[in-house]
Amino acid sequence: MPTPPAPSASRKRPLPNTQDWPPLPGTRAYMARQLAQDTATVRQIVTVLQNCAGQIAPLVAQLYFRTGPLAVLECTATLHALADDIAHDDPQTLAELAAEHTRTG
Repeated sequence: MPTPPAPSASRKRPLPNTQDWPPLPGTRAYMARQLAQDTATVRQIVTVLQNCAGQIAPLVAQLYFRTGPLAVLECTATLHALADDIAHDDPQTLAELAAEHTRTG
């Protein structure tokens, strides 16, 4: 009499690890992730603007005709002010947009 085949391993596959999956669009987790990413991007933009202002300042200082009505003389102050406005206002605005989108989504 032939021997029966050895019992095979269960044909069921283990469930995938869903912890590493990105959250589904429209969920609170998705909005939180998007908010975090956008906030980090805004911080990077602020840093770029501040660095740019820092690079421009010594160039402006080299200008001989700095006493004239040159728009370039405003560059450093304008970039710093823009960076400050973005750093102060945009994270709050992003949080409000994410909260609004979560409520309506």
